[in-house]
Amino acid sequence: MPAYETYSLAELVTDDYFLESCQNPSAESEQFWTDWLVSHPQCRPMWEEAVYIIRTLAAGRRQYALVRLPENKVEELWQRIQTTAYADAAEHEQTRPLWPSGVWRLWPLAAAASIALLAGIGYWFISKPQEPLQADSLTKSIEQTTQPLQTYRNDGKTPKRYRLSDGSMVVLSPGSRLRLPARFGTGNRTVYLNGEGFFDVAHAAHQPFYVYANRLVTKVLGTRFRVSESRLSTVVSVLDGKVSVSPRAAGRRDPMVLLPNQAAVYENNREELTKTLVENPIVLRLPQQEQALHFDETPVREVFRRLETMYGITIVYDEVSASSCTLTATLSQQSLYTSLDLICEALNASYQVIDGQVVLSGVVCH
Repeated sequence: MPAYETYSLAELVTDDYFLESCQNPSAESEQFWTDWLVSHPQCRPMWEEAVYIIRTLAAGRRQYALVRLPENKVEELWQRIQTTAYADAAEHEQTRPLWPSGVWRLWPLAAAASIALLAGIGYWFISKPQEPLQADSLTKSIEQTTQPLQTYRNDGKTPKRYRLSDGSMVVLSPGSRLRLPARFGTGNRTVYLNGEGFFDVAHAAHQPFYVYANRLVTKVLGTRFRVSESRLSTVVSVLDGKVSVSPRAAGRRDPMVLLPNQAAVYENNREELTKTLVENPIVLRLPQQEQALHFDETPVREVFRRLETMYGITIVYDEVSASSCTLTATLSQQSLYTSLDLICEALNASYQVIDGQVVLSGVVCH
């Protein structure tokens, strides 16, 4: 197999084997990509984006691909996809960015909240046994529950899939375990995660789904998010939808609500929960035309407005100082942070991410 970890997004999305895996997944291809993602976790964001591009093109939408790929690549890919039966099936599916779960095929998303929960030190659990949790973390929560719990444990070398009593699905990574009631009652649905798991939670309006992972409690209010927990900190990142995060210790601050592209970081030593942006913000709302990110003497307030709309973020700046500033640039294939770097260079400004917002300072117009 090619060294896919060295591929660019354009190379991966047009690769014959990758495209065939999307169009006609087999047990072999599912296992290959599962193993590849485990071996190359740093490539996961690119893999997710490549799958999303295939699905949006298959559903007849080219806008996102045109933002991320050269037009000739999009046209080539479009022609290849439209000649397959995959396009017909995809038209009836809800198109959205995927969250890899260790298997290629998607689970039904129509009435479910897709959650990606990572607890532990990345993929450390794959090669080493689970260490005991600290006394003030997950173990204490489990001891305090009055319900008898059963344990799902994955002692194998590949991800393992389970169906919960409410219809939810969970895939546990190697070395991970999940403790939960044999059957959920009529109240809250609560599970205790140690290790790494990807969840597809069945919707139940009056039965919130809670995941306890070390010192944080995450409540499902919407769709998909990731929890990554280590001995130093716990990070909750939201891809889309909405989640509520709060420290487990009683008497702490009100729950923090996170929206798409926002993240919460809990530092264990300082016992402090702060809001920021995710490491790689994704485009949430595409511009109607590719030219929407081509700027020619465009007022910077309009540039900021478009970025805010695309990424669902807030950009704070001195509107008086920037009132006469304009920008000439093309940002159509740049990440949010690269775009901000280019804008700040043009304006002789700098920015920080504070409380989940982008705050600019030192704006000077030439």
